[in-house]
Amino acid sequence: MSFANSLYYKPLVDILIDEYFNNQSNFTEEKIRDIYSRTYYTIFLYCRDTLEIENNDYISSHKNVILSIPNKYTKKVLRRLQQLRVDADYKNDAFSKNYREVIAIQRDMNKILSFSKKQLETL
Repeated sequence: MSFANSLYYKPLVDILIDEYFNNQSNFTEEKIRDIYSRTYYTIFLYCRDTLEIENNDYISSHKNVILSIPNKYTKKVLRRLQQLRVDADYKNDAFSKNYREVIAIQRDMNKILSFSKKQLETL
């Protein structure tokens, strides 16, 4: 799937977060896991595409993108989201719902998606 000129998974994440805030008691664990995963990929793909980061044959594409991001804030957020995504996707016992984390995820996603290429390149 090509994401050229799109907001990646942002529309889906926004819908899920709105649903979460409107009805937390009936919000499924799968949906909260989806928020973490889709937010990570939205920021990851945005950074990769905006900064035009090429694959490196010697390290994973995820690690390569994160290491290639000059902006410290973005790099820190992406590392945190990567761990949340791994926990959400693979580590059932390590995963937990966290209201404050969902608020932070939405804030961070919106902030990073507003960054220009120049801002992503700035420390």
